[in-house]
Amino acid sequence: LGRGTAEGVAIVAPPRRDSPVAVHASVGAGWASTGDFFLQNVDDGAPYDTSSVNAFAPAFLVDGEWRAGLFAASAGVAGVVPTGEHHELTTGTSTTRALTYPHAGVGIRYVQATVGPLFPWYLGLGGKARVAVWEGLELTAAGVYGVPLDVERSGGEPAFSPLPLYAAWGGVGWVFD
Repeated sequence: LGRGTAEGVAIVAPPRRDSPVAVHASVGAGWASTGDFFLQNVDDGAPYDTSSVNAFAPAFLVDGEWRAGLFAASAGVAGVVPTGEHHELTTGTSTTRALTYPHAGVGIRYVQATVGPLFPWYLGLGGKARVAVWEGLELTAAGVYGVPLDVERSGGEPAFSPLPLYAAWGGVGWVFD
């Protein structure tokens, strides 16, 4: 300074934390649909229209992720809770609204294919995506197709064959890495 001439100054960006392990947590809302909402609730007054098979559903997604470059593998759990008067499923002697999806995922950091059991009676095939917005804040989107699995019954009753289930949701989340 004080020499009257310009000098080049190196600008150094702060070091970026790029851990190979991350935890993601998000909440949001979306849609869930199955014909079983209608079939299992028609005797209780479920209307004969599309509102019986489609439900608004608050949702959550939590997972742990291992990353190597762009590649990512994850394990986590997602859940949607269909709301509405006739959006519950009979499970034995009780009913449930919670559709829980423990899953494994593989893909890149931003988009992954997922697979796992989708309770109460499905094999879940889905996907999840996320995009960083600011610091650890991210926007998330996910969806799952429930492949119906027959449920054996006792006492010589025929197996229960559910209809397919569809769910999709979006939300906001935070990444811890």
